[in-house]
Amino acid sequence: MSFDMNPEDDDPHGECRQEIKQLQSQVASLLSSCKSIVQLANVAHAYWDADEDHKVGKILLAMAGHLKGYLPETEALHASITKAEAAR
Repeated sequence: MSFDMNPEDDDPHGECRQEIKQLQSQVASLLSSCKSIVQLANVAHAYWDADEDHKVGKILLAMAGHLKGYLPETEALHASITKAEAAR
């Protein structure tokens, strides 16, 4: 008698568990991106406070998706948004 059964084969909730893991990964990615954007807003405020308005403008343009490749934080945010929208 052989007991080479894979316990996951008998798991009726296996697909749900996989989907939950994927969603948890997406949520973690979005959370990380949001935290980066909040930090970036603090940087923009510091530039604004120091009368460096051109840098503030560039950061805002990048946050809005108009300066592709300017800041890795905004690229990560927009990639997360695109991935989340595709998963809907």
